[in-house]
Amino acid sequence: MSYHNKFVVGDFHSRKTILDIIEEPTLSSNREGIFYCRSSLTIILFTDLDKTHKKEQFIYNDYFENDYFHWDSQNKQHIDTPRIQEIVNKDVEVILFCRIKNSIKGKTQPYIYFGRLEFFEYEKG
Repeated sequence: MSYHNKFVVGDFHSRKTILDIIEEPTLSSNREGIFYCRSSLTIILFTDLDKTHKKEQFIYNDYFENDYFHWDSQNKQHIDTPRIQEIVNKDVEVILFCRIKNSIKGKTQPYIYFGRLEFFEYEKG
């Protein structure tokens, strides 16, 4: 099952609306930037681009550069971990939800759906 077809690129979504669409119950308790879907071979990346108010351990170098999205995995993951290898080997679909800031004036901001990602290259950090 492809979750990519359930969303429209550019549409705004809260985690709740994403949960309602994909029906992945464990998404409601997920607070990390990466979510592994149980009912499909899909990984969802949730990214805040503005990291100025994040704790140092949560500051990852995520950004857009032309047609490319650069994503830093969490510290516990690296090129040899099984989940990252699934991305590299294209064994899973990877989709991206991104926003600039987590919240503005105390109000949680929605994510924007950016579509499917495809592994291009790995840079050792």
